Amino acid sequence: GMPLHLYLNPVTVLPIVTGKGCYFNRCKFCDIPYINTISTKAYRVRGAEQIAADVKRLHDLHGCRHFEITDETLAPKLLLKMADALDAYPEIRPRFVGYARFEPGFTPEVCRRIHAMGMRKLYFGLESGNQEMLDRMDKGIKVDVARHVLRNCVDAGIAVHVFSIVGFPEESERQARDTLAFLVDEASTLDHP
Repeated sequence: GMPLHLYLNPVTVLPIVTGKGCYFNRCKFCDIPYINTISTKAYRVRGAEQIAADVKRLHDLHGCRHFEITDETLAPKLLLKMADALDAYPEIRPRFVGYARFEPGFTPEVCRRIHAMGMRKLYFGLESGNQEMLDRMDKGIKVDVARHVLRNCVDAGIAVHVFSIVGFPEESERQARDTLAFLVDEASTLDHP
């Protein structure tokens, strides 16, 4: 019932939710682990077929094919299941943006498959380009994995956005410079869409 035609946007973009909470649930700076402790179910994901049916319904109701997946983080396995489920609706040709972690599961093959599904941009929380700081944050990612994931995404045609935190408690100036160097190095080596 929203007057979507009144929004100042060249195309309709609608939010969708595939799950609630975060499957990693440990980053020291994040409030999601706390929120998950007061919830009855910390992390839950909807079925890929239901997500695809929701995309189809929103397309049928509003002619929408652009969606922002508003989850805290999207797992590569879930995105692959969504790609399979959306194969049932080739007429939609959806386009997605969403948030993800630097997981080794974002292989070249996975990135190509989710691009074919319609994923056009992923936002990643790197937070630091220094492994010691990542470990202190309990981020659960490796700097080298982040480099590979960025390359795999860009090579597949998926745009990327990287979030970082400079000035995390106990971060040294050298560690902050490592983050800035990572961001500059990656930006200069990636042929970013």
